[in-house]
Amino acid sequence: MTTVSEDATRNSIVLLDELGSQTDPLEGESLSMAILDHFRDVGSWVVATTHFSRLKQYGTQFEDILIASVEFDLQNLMPTYRYRENIMGESNAFAIAKRLGLNEAIINQAQEYKEASQYETEHMMEILETKIQEQEQKIVELNEKENELEKDKARLLLDREAMRRAFEKEKEKLVEENESYLEEML
Repeated sequence: MTTVSEDATRNSIVLLDELGSQTDPLEGESLSMAILDHFRDVGSWVVATTHFSRLKQYGTQFEDILIASVEFDLQNLMPTYRYRENIMGESNAFAIAKRLGLNEAIINQAQEYKEASQYETEHMMEILETKIQEQEQKIVELNEKENELEKDKARLLLDREAMRRAFEKEKEKLVEENESYLEEML
């Protein structure tokens, strides 16, 4: 991967089979997205295969990435190799395991784990969305308070200027009165 990523140009065609496999799934997906970003930046043509759902979803974010899959025949447990453009391939692990005779209880437990994981992810996303909305509301409130404080500050500056002028006027009046009084006394 190092050599390919360093040597790739706009004229390169890069083939990546099972991108991000053989490692921790989260790290594999993340590394794969960064690798694809690199090749997109370079302008290389890339054909990548993956079973990672997150990596498939990543591909839907960009107009210059085409999602495709090959059809899988669940009856014969074989790919038909029929090309399906704009359709993400699905994992058939549970169906294949069932067809191969794996204990139904194990398959059911696996499906429960998958559903629980999906629920946890969705729940975390809901919590995150709520927190984002709360923070956005706090920002709006803080901006409103800042505007109120700016208005109060401007009002206080005007009041202070008015008081300074009134003081100066009163001072001039007193000085004039004192001067008049002194002239009368002399």
